Amino acid sequence: MVKYSLIRNPTTHSRLEKRYEHQISSIKNLGFRHLAYCLEDHGPYSALTQFLVIPLAFSKREILIFNWPFRLASANVLLSTQNPSSIALCMGMGIKFYSSFSDGTLIISSDFISSAVPRTRSKITRLQPQITLKDTWAFHKKEVHSRLQDVNPLAAVMKFEHYVKMSEIEEDVSQYITN
Repeated sequence: MVKYSLIRNPTTHSRLEKRYEHQISSIKNLGFRHLAYCLEDHGPYSALTQFLVIPLAFSKREILIFNWPFRLASANVLLSTQNPSSIALCMGMGIKFYSSFSDGTLIISSDFISSAVPRTRSKITRLQPQITLKDTWAFHKKEVHSRLQDVNPLAAVMKFEHYVKMSEIEEDVSQYITN
């Protein structure tokens, strides 16, 4: 299970700002503001058990951090907006948008194709990427607003803790079709 924590190291902040400069600018142009720098720690010995992921992560210019004992962690940038309450995640694969609701359901959009397919009764609705990031965000907002007729959003102002909760739901393998 992934452990999420805030990154407090200014050097890592600078590396993240430089790496994701274009993505951050694009997301801010959509009305988002900086929320946090996030470290996703995959646990002890994960650098060994997930060693095949490391070359892919490096090829996507992901910022990886290795801690003892052989822990693999990725560093990312989070931004948020209130209209509708959503969080954007900048990562090596691209950008993801998350919105959650009081009934425990979650809408996730990204500007890249995901191989994860939610089950019929999953808490997750995963939207297909659109042609541009702006279009992906517009489609995400439309879906969120359509759900607001039936269910309230989780919170008006998104916090780091909300991202952690949404990510834990997203990581729950019982939510997906497996082959």
